[in-house]
Amino acid sequence: MDIISIIAGLLKDTKSLIEFEEQLKLLMQKAFTQWVGEIFEELDKIIKQEKLEEGWVYCRSDNRNIQFLFGSVTFIRSL
Repeated sequence: MDIISIIAGLLKDTKSLIEFEEQLKLLMQKAFTQWVGEIFEELDKIIKQEKLEEGWVYCRSDNRNIQFLFGSVTFIRSL
């Protein structure tokens, strides 16, 4: 389901514009935290590849969680 359909569904299912705004804010925060996590994982892949080419050794990957003002971002990083 695309974001426009989800927002349209929220608008249809909420009883007031204030409730819609609150639900939309939660949806956007959730989507943004997911996107930032995906970006961090992509950056980790790039950095990992560069470091492997420099002779570094890959040990493992761990989950990382960082709290931002817009929400908690979870991603996997290399060690």
